[in-house]
Amino acid sequence: MRLYLASIAASLLALAVAPHARADLPSYLRAPGGWAVKAGHPLAEYRYHHLPLHWWPRGDVAHDLEPKGRYWAGELSAPDGADAKAPHADKVAADFLAAHGWTVAQDSGTVLAHRTVAGHEAWLKLSPWPTLWRIELLEEGGAMRKPSVVAPAATPEVVKDDADFPHLGHFEGYALQGTKASEGVLRTRNGAQWESVHGTIVKKTYASPEDVSPYECAMGYRAALRASGWTLDDDGAIGNAANVVVSARYTSATRDLHASLLCDHHALTISLLDAAAAAQSSKLGHALQTAGHVALYGVYFDVDSDTLRGESEASLKQVLALLEKQRNLRLQIQGHTDASGTPEHNQQLSEARAAAVKAWLVTHKVAAARLTTAGFGATKPIADDASDEGRARNRRVELVRK
Repeated sequence: MRLYLASIAASLLALAVAPHARADLPSYLRAPGGWAVKAGHPLAEYRYHHLPLHWWPRGDVAHDLEPKGRYWAGELSAPDGADAKAPHADKVAADFLAAHGWTVAQDSGTVLAHRTVAGHEAWLKLSPWPTLWRIELLEEGGAMRKPSVVAPAATPEVVKDDADFPHLGHFEGYALQGTKASEGVLRTRNGAQWESVHGTIVKKTYASPEDVSPYECAMGYRAALRASGWTLDDDGAIGNAANVVVSARYTSATRDLHASLLCDHHALTISLLDAAAAAQSSKLGHALQTAGHVALYGVYFDVDSDTLRGESEASLKQVLALLEKQRNLRLQIQGHTDASGTPEHNQQLSEARAAAVKAWLVTHKVAAARLTTAGFGATKPIADDASDEGRARNRRVELVRK
């Protein structure tokens, strides 16, 4: 049995002196005496992780440590025929490690050990059984990466299905897998209290590089969000859970954003709820319910054209959210212009612009039968057309409840 223990300890030493090799290479996993990575359980490796330890040097008082750096974890199994009932596996392993340059802090139950290898501090946590070893090995060094995060703009940005959120990017190497929008609820902290925020949740899912741990993902986003003006809902300690949730909120005079990010071993999911947009959608619904119609500003077209501009998407999504929430709501979309052109031209332009808004909504899966269109040119002004401000108010899209 001691031969088996010596073999596995030698394997661990080999891991410690080769921090830059890939954990799944055979050279990493070979061990004298037939010890090997447990079949079907490949050794995991992260470029940057942590290893919480309750360190207990001989003769000293215990204290908590949390070294950070390159990390390995996995299970190694003995060859067939090993004595599964051999006693004192922890004591034998601890003695062997101490004889080969490790400082052993705990030699009963879980074995904790430390040594310096090629200028790196190496920390080992080993749960030994006669035929199976569960290991965590960390070599200090390296810097935590941060994802691409910037402060949100003063006005809602265009969110494309095939691209990141404009203000919430990702780590290098992540790959966007898909985008989905649906009505839902996010839990968020308001001071000392947790509350539910309702609205349209846009969810983007990414495939994660194998060397990014949930810890690095969560801590990297925490740092990047804080630096960009977000407030974290929870900034507590992160253990070694298989997944970690980061919740944050961004508020300004014009924005109220809630984000929930789920970091796990294989994927990243970012869920974003624009509470300000949800509130505006509710206002649209209230106006339609009480007055029967509402002017929709924030819908922009190219000059003298029915081509929608990208910055219109935020306002159009408010209408979309309203239609998704109120499935029986039917609307007439009305186009209005100022009096700059001829009556004939203005009429045609207003009709075309109303049709463009309908087409956008239909493209986003609103049933065409729920929408009708009409154009009124410059025949229904709501402001003085002699001023720039008045003309801007007259150039509008209106929604009318049917």
